[in-house]
Amino acid sequence: MHWSDIEKIATELEEAYSEEEIPEYNLPYLEEMVLSLPTFEDREVEVEEAVLKQIIEHWIDIRNEK
Repeated sequence: MHWSDIEKIATELEEAYSEEEIPEYNLPYLEEMVLSLPTFEDREVEVEEAVLKQIIEHWIDIRNEK
């Protein structure tokens, strides 16, 4: 999984961190959460803030669908 897999990342974050609050205002922590996912491969790639914000939006959508 790579930074471009925004929807997949959001889904896996929800599965791994369903009991935690979504870190909407703490992008560095969100990045750490993504890097901790076992299927994530882009560890050496610097991520843009816009990508992290898109991940948050998708994660919120997933959580709201429950």
